[in-house]
Amino acid sequence: MSGWLILADLLPLIIFVVVDALAGMRWGILSAIGLAVVMLLMEQFLLDDIHQSTWLIAALIVVMGFISLRLRQSKYFKLQPAILSLVFAIILAWYQWFDTPLMVQMVPKMASLLPPEHAAMAGDARFLEQLGRMSGQLVGVFLINAALLWWAAVKLNNWVWLILRATSVYVMIILLVFGNLVLAPP
Repeated sequence: MSGWLILADLLPLIIFVVVDALAGMRWGILSAIGLAVVMLLMEQFLLDDIHQSTWLIAALIVVMGFISLRLRQSKYFKLQPAILSLVFAIILAWYQWFDTPLMVQMVPKMASLLPPEHAAMAGDARFLEQLGRMSGQLVGVFLINAALLWWAAVKLNNWVWLILRATSVYVMIILLVFGNLVLAPP
C-alpha cells in the first residue's frame, strides 16, 4: 500500500512538470488532475477501496490545480506537497501531545509483519520509548519539509521543485533514523 501512496503522490506531479515543459502550465495541471482521478479509480478497482491518504492527495491536487488555473500561476499547484507535509506534521503532533505517539500505535499492526525472531521488539519498553521519541521528531521533519517545499514552490523552477519533492522528506527521515539508531542507540 505504501508504494501505491508514493506513486499516487508523485506521478501526477511528474506528469505536471513534463507536460508543463512541453505544452504549458494549463495542460500540465489538467494532466495532473486527470491522472489523480484515474489513480483514484484504479485504486478502487484494484484494491476495492480508496485509502484516506489517497483521497487527501487527490483532493489537494484537484483543489490546488483549480486555484492555479483560476489565478494563472502554477505556484499554487506546487504548494500541494508543502500543505500535505504540514497536514502530516499536525497529525503527528496531535497524536504525540494528546494521545499515544502514532509510531507507537502502529507497532501492534506492524509486529505481525516482523519475522518471529524480531517480534519480541514490539513489547520492549526501550524500543517503544525510542519510537515515541522518533514520532515526535517526525513532527519537526515534516515542518521543515513543508517550509522547504513551500520555498521551492515559490522560488525554484519546476524541475528543481520536483526533485526536492521526490527526495527531501525521505532523506530527512533516513537521517533521523540513522541519528536515533546508530548515533544514539537506546
